[in-house]
Amino acid sequence: MIARLVQATASRWSIDQVVCDPGSNRAVIEWTARRTGALARGTEWYEFDPGTGLITEIRAYLASPPAAGASRLELEGFPYAERGYTMDS
Repeated sequence: MIARLVQATASRWSIDQVVCDPGSNRAVIEWTARRTGALARGTEWYEFDPGTGLITEIRAYLASPPAAGASRLELEGFPYAERGYTMDS
């Protein structure tokens, strides 16, 4: 089903930039997705287990207009405060 959708919409993706930080076991990609009549951009942040090198976390961000009336635009359920992110609005 996914393959048919990709073919029908002429979907294709490109990775525009990759940033890796071996010291923190993190990497980020910036990507562009294109399909007939549309283009979307986003990023994915990866964290890796230092012992195995396996991915332990992926956070994906997609450029999109803000939801009407939303006071916070952030990943639902992500532990921002616990990780030291700014919480003041």
